[in-house]
Amino acid sequence: MKPKAIVLDKPTTGLDAREAAQVMETLGYPVPQSVPVIGGAFPVTAGAIDLAVAMTLRFAAMIFAFQLFVISTRPRDLVHLLDRLRMPVDYTLVLLIALRFIPSLQLEGKRIHEVQLARAYNPGRGISGKVRGLFPIVIFPVSNSFGKATVLGLTIDLRGYRSGRRTPMRNLAPGRIDVAGICCMGVVVAGYLAALVV
Repeated sequence: MKPKAIVLDKPTTGLDAREAAQVMETLGYPVPQSVPVIGGAFPVTAGAIDLAVAMTLRFAAMIFAFQLFVISTRPRDLVHLLDRLRMPVDYTLVLLIALRFIPSLQLEGKRIHEVQLARAYNPGRGISGKVRGLFPIVIFPVSNSFGKATVLGLTIDLRGYRSGRRTPMRNLAPGRIDVAGICCMGVVVAGYLAALVV
């Protein structure tokens, strides 16, 4: 027996006509309409602003959660967890190196910013000045990290990482604080899901 095809006369978006008009309401144009050829070609709508705010908040929450994860988790424990989950050793090493490099990059960027303030470095005002001020903070830590990557590669080779032999690690068992934390997180997630349903 063939399933019946459902044909809709008009697309369903979940919004009625009034809500759809509010979402598509044009708030303005980044390029004025008086400019030839491209003037008024890129309207800024209320829906676009809502989406931009939502994506910005999601990105900020993701960065905050990652920073909290880096601060609160010892790299040794993370490696042990990934080993227990049978993750490939190469992926574990890449993640561990990334977690080690992020705080050092932040520290170098902070030091460069402090040196700029001490020397009264003034890149200018406005957006162009902010961009010019970010160049030294971004370029020098990245170039230093390339030098560190070379040293790290040599260290990995000298320690015999490519030999494939692995050192045993002691098993970690969850304690009372871990169980209490997991229970608290479960209650928070259940409460959040219950609030979404209601």
